[in-house]
Formats: sequence, structure tokens, C-alpha cells
Amino acid sequence: MNDVMDAVYDFIKTYAYDPNDESLPQYADDQIIRAGLNEASAPKAKTEMCILIHLGTIRHGTNHYQLHNAPSDALHTSTSELVEHIVQVDMLSAEPLIRQAVTARRAQLIEMIARSPMAVDFFKSKGFNILFAEDVTVINQWDDTKNYTARYSVKLRLEEVVTYTVNSDYFTKVKVKSVRAHTADTRANEPGYLLTENIDNNHL
Repeated sequence: MNDVMDAVYDFIKTYAYDPNDESLPQYADDQIIRAGLNEASAPKAKTEMCILIHLGTIRHGTNHYQLHNAPSDALHTSTSELVEHIVQVDMLSAEPLIRQAVTARRAQLIEMIARSPMAVDFFKSKGFNILFAEDVTVINQWDDTKNYTARYSVKLRLEEVVTYTVNSDYFTKVKVKSVRAHTADTRANEPGYLLTENIDNNHL
């Protein structure tokens, strides 16, 4: 299973700025924070911040099972499922409401690019498919220092095929031979035959 938070972190780092506009600089590493649902409040900051929150994973469809022999001297059993990740990206202006328009523009850039072929190629290299981005929502709030902060939120939806493979027992040949036997009806008058198997197991 790939790290969806790493993938979204790199996506924000790559696309949440305009290289042709000095007023919209790239986030520094310490401006992007990975948080849990219980740690999603705005941190104390004098600069813009970006908070990434993994809201959950949804399984779609039916699991897939497969037997395959690759290389030829081994047999593998694999199971896989299609899952959807929902990651919330919150962008906060510097307190109190400094450069609010810049933060709003960052959020709009992420929403727009996440719906483009650029995002498809980017996340494909990370092992994900980008499905879509939800519209930007404004969730302005008080932060931990009781200052009012502008907060713009975008939810990204990505899918991934998760696969787990184990080695399986197998055999390489089967030898069948007949042995003389009787049934209750033929025991007294004539012989009978019973087919039995002699399997040469070749376990890993």
C-alpha cells in the first residue's frame, strides 16, 4: 500500500504556487503539516500554513483473487481490492488574515490542477489515480491563539489498487495407477479395480 499522505504532500509542494508570480511563493517544508482528525485545529503561525487530513478510506466493488506462477518454480496467491482515499487539504492565511487572497488562490490552484491531466500523470507516478477534487469551501475560524484565520478547504479523492501476495503449495506431477480391489457384490466372483493417486508434492 502506497503512502497517500506522502503523495498529496508532494502534490501540494509542487503545484500550490505560481513559479511566474513572486507574490505566490512555494510552501516551505515546515508550512505543510500532516494532522489527524483530532489535530485539525489551526496552529499558531505567523506565515501561511497547509494542513493535510486523511479523512478515511472506502472499499469499492468485490475483492479479486488470483493464482499465478511467476517465476515458473513458484506458485503465488494474491488478493486485491480497489480503495478510495479522501484527503482534506486546508490552507490557512497568516494571522490575522494577512494575505488572505494569496491563500485563496492557492486553494483554487489545487482544485483546478487536481482535475487536469497534470494531476493524473503526477499521481500515477505515486501509485494512485486522482478521481476528482471537490469545490473549495471557506471554513474561517479561530485558531489556537484566538486569532481569526481564513481557512480554505479542498477535498481530494484518489483511488488505489491494494494487493497482497503469498506463496502457495503446489505439485509438479501426478502419477495414476490401478490397484486390484473388490466391492461387496463382486468380492466372491470377480476382481475389481480402483484408481488411486500418488502425488509428488514439491512444496516451497
